[in-house]
Amino acid sequence: MIISTNKKKIEKITLIEPSSAGSHIFTNYKIPRLGLPVVGAKIKEKGYKVKIYVEDIKPIDYNEAFSSDLVGISCTSSTVVRGYAIASEFKKRGIPIVMGGFHPTFMPEESLQYCDFVVRGEGEETIAELLDVLEGDRDIGTVDGLSFKTSEGEVINNAPRKILSSLDDSPLPDFTLIDGYEKINIFPLSTSRGCPFDCQFCTVTNFYGRSYRTKSIDRVMKEFANVKANYIFICDDNFAANRARTKELLERKEKEGNKVMWGAQVRIETADDTELLERMHRTNCSNVYIGFESINPETIKTFNKKLDLNKIKRQIKAFHRYGIKIHGMFVLGADSDTSATIKETLKFTKRTHIDTVQFMILTPIPGSKIFNDFQSRNKIFTYDWRLYDGHHVVYKPERMSPFELQKAVLRATKRFYSKRRIMLRLLKFDLFTTFGRSQGYKLFRQWMKENKKFLERIRTGLYDKIKSFDPVNSDSKDANLTIN
Repeated sequence: MIISTNKKKIEKITLIEPSSAGSHIFTNYKIPRLGLPVVGAKIKEKGYKVKIYVEDIKPIDYNEAFSSDLVGISCTSSTVVRGYAIASEFKKRGIPIVMGGFHPTFMPEESLQYCDFVVRGEGEETIAELLDVLEGDRDIGTVDGLSFKTSEGEVINNAPRKILSSLDDSPLPDFTLIDGYEKINIFPLSTSRGCPFDCQFCTVTNFYGRSYRTKSIDRVMKEFANVKANYIFICDDNFAANRARTKELLERKEKEGNKVMWGAQVRIETADDTELLERMHRTNCSNVYIGFESINPETIKTFNKKLDLNKIKRQIKAFHRYGIKIHGMFVLGADSDTSATIKETLKFTKRTHIDTVQFMILTPIPGSKIFNDFQSRNKIFTYDWRLYDGHHVVYKPERMSPFELQKAVLRATKRFYSKRRIMLRLLKFDLFTTFGRSQGYKLFRQWMKENKKFLERIRTGLYDKIKSFDPVNSDSKDANLTIN
């Protein structure tokens, strides 16, 4: 089948990362996701004029953006409703819209109600080919990784795009394309894509593939040099998946005199390698983000998570011995969890002296195995994607009510980030943890203010009041647009 498009001269392209609906862990920080600076760099190489708006950094200048020839919007599930609202405004003006990111990748039929094209999976090569098609004579059906609608309304999902075999072929992210670039206080950096593990609640392997692909060390050092930052967040899903490579990379960072402070997502077993911990310490690693996920043995098994609870306390001590703080991430609400499980999780974090935490509610994100499982068992009671941020319960747990789960997680968060625990760290002159816990306390209070109506609805069982969303006609603050 040959599907043609109307040729269109494209010069100016606007890329947008919508804001989240409510408060979340990065609310008080200015950090962009990495996707758009990479895609922006790719299409800039092709000669297009590119501007990126990250709403959590600076509002969109619509007077400027409405003169675009093409708009790209990258979304997660929790930002996609806002993304649809933005797309609708551009669609009214006849501007072609491309959507990409995790949610559109796994829900292309839904997303195509609001846009013209969906880029599925890794986007830099797909959007570059799409631009060639829109300005040339190629058949749009040949662009791998693309979804679109025919003039008859039929959704076409082209063949999946093969993952990039060499990540060094991807352009360096260009953060200067972001409007308000100077406000960024945390820069993301990626040294790899994919993850060798396959947790039930995660979408990474479905998006990037199960294979663990790495950039060359020369390339990673270019990326370190590419940004002038006080802190870099290495956003690999598991920075130390290949420990030998990680050691080599950190040795190179030290030799080149790169002293920038950094943190990364790693697994707890990283602590078993003292040589690696030493190199992390010497290269200014301030903290690590560790997905403990659960202390419930049944839940660990359900999540397909390999975790030895008997070793954890010793492993946490090992990180602390090298001056590395720990941000512990827990996912609560699996079938075998109860309110007592969540209380025990809080006790565990205190007993092991984890510095900061995220107590996240299990969320069936589209693209995850949990999503398919929960759908098949009719457990999901709302598809209002604004609530799919890990802070809201959106399904009916097996061994407690939705409100009991929500209340237990909020109680654990409040107690971990209590004023008393903040003051105890301050008295020890631990300013890093004091600041982190102060931010947690502030975030908790913000969230409680924003979610009074939601909490009342799940307390009274009024799930029918939160079943759907309308991004164009919603009265919710996060869906409506303010056109400047």
